[in-house]
Amino acid sequence: MDQIQNFVHSNAHILLPVLRTTCAVLGLTMLGAGSAALYQPIEFAESFGISLQRHNNSNSSHDAKPPSSNPNPSSVNNSGETQETGAVGLLMVFAGRELALGSAILTLLYLDELRALSVVVFAMWWVVAGDSIASGRYGKRGAYKNHLIPSVLMVWVGPLGLLLHSKA
Repeated sequence: MDQIQNFVHSNAHILLPVLRTTCAVLGLTMLGAGSAALYQPIEFAESFGISLQRHNNSNSSHDAKPPSSNPNPSSVNNSGETQETGAVGLLMVFAGRELALGSAILTLLYLDELRALSVVVFAMWWVVAGDSIASGRYGKRGAYKNHLIPSVLMVWVGPLGLLLHSKA
């Protein structure tokens, strides 16, 4: 471990800009994903291979009834509105999480709080795991790769940042 830490510290002049740039891209990507999930939840879910319209023959969210059109969301009917409404509701939670984490990452980056930023990005491995498992389990075959690969390419900087800001 000491050899890795020494390598990281001796190359900090190269690795710090990589950390900052990757975190900026990650934060902006999360803001974009959160916004997309808010404004086009059905299309956003489909980008993960997850279909929210199981009982609806339409492929466009423009033809789907918005969640607020069902006066009694706890009722179940033959068109599958309750299932879609519940799924869209969960996507709103996802959108809020993405917007909050993206904002936190960009704020910590702006404040130059790289140690705290590294802790947040390091903890995001749990987010990556959960989202990848969900898209793998509920999405189309191979859908998890659309989330896992780009995420791993970004969140690896969390452990790097922790090594950069640890005591040598």
